[in-house]
Amino acid sequence: MSRGNLIEDINKRANAGKWCKRLYCTTCAARDLRAALEEHSSGEIIESLKALDDDFIAGNFDLFLFSVVIASKRSSPEDTLCMLGATPAASFLKLAIDHHAAGIERSQRYAERNSPEALETLRLAKKTRQLTATQPHRDLKNAEKDKKRQVIEMLSSTPKTSLIEVISRSDFEVPLRAIGGMVFDRVFEQIRKDEVSPDDKSKIRSLAIAHGGHWKKLESLLFRASKKQL
Repeated sequence: MSRGNLIEDINKRANAGKWCKRLYCTTCAARDLRAALEEHSSGEIIESLKALDDDFIAGNFDLFLFSVVIASKRSSPEDTLCMLGATPAASFLKLAIDHHAAGIERSQRYAERNSPEALETLRLAKKTRQLTATQPHRDLKNAEKDKKRQVIEMLSSTPKTSLIEVISRSDFEVPLRAIGGMVFDRVFEQIRKDEVSPDDKSKIRSLAIAHGGHWKKLESLLFRASKKQL
C-alpha cells in the first residue's frame, strides 16, 4: 500500500469515524466521505488513484467510484480513464464504464419492448395467432348444417386410399381449411402406417400451404415420419 496517499488516508479516517461509504446510500448519501474527497482537486485525486493497487480498489470499490465521480466533476469518467494511464485504477474504471453502458443499453431495450406501441404490437400478434388457430373451427361452425352433414357422409364413405385425391379435386361447400379437421384422424393413421403415396404427400403439402390448420399439422407429421425413416 502506498504511503501518503490521500484516498487511503481518507479511508482510514472513514473507518475510524465509522462514516458511511455506500455509493447508493439513500439515508445520508455518504456526505462525510464526499466532503472529505471534495476538499481536494481533481488532479490530486487522479494522482492518488494512479497509486492505488488492485487489492485496495477491490476491497474499497465504492470509495474508488466516489473518488472517480468527484475527480470527473468538471470532465467525464472517460477523460479520467485517459489520465489514469496503464494503472490498476484504469482497468477497474474501464470495467465500471463498460458495465454502466451495458446497463443503460439493457434499460433502453426493456423500455422499447415494454412501450405502449410494442405491447400493442404483441397483443395484435397474439390475437392474430389465436384467430388463425381457431379459424377451422369457426369455418366449420359457420357452414350450413345440411351441407356439412353431406360432406362428412361423403368423406366417411370415401376409401382411405383415395381420400386426399378426392379432397384435392373436389369443390366442397365447406371450406377446405375445415375439411382437414374432418379427416385428420384417418390421414394420421395412414401416415403412422406409412401408407401415404408420394402423390398424396405432395397434395397434403399443397393443402398445408393454402389452408393451414389441420393440414399444417398433417404436413408436420409427414416431415417427422420421413425423418424417422432416414
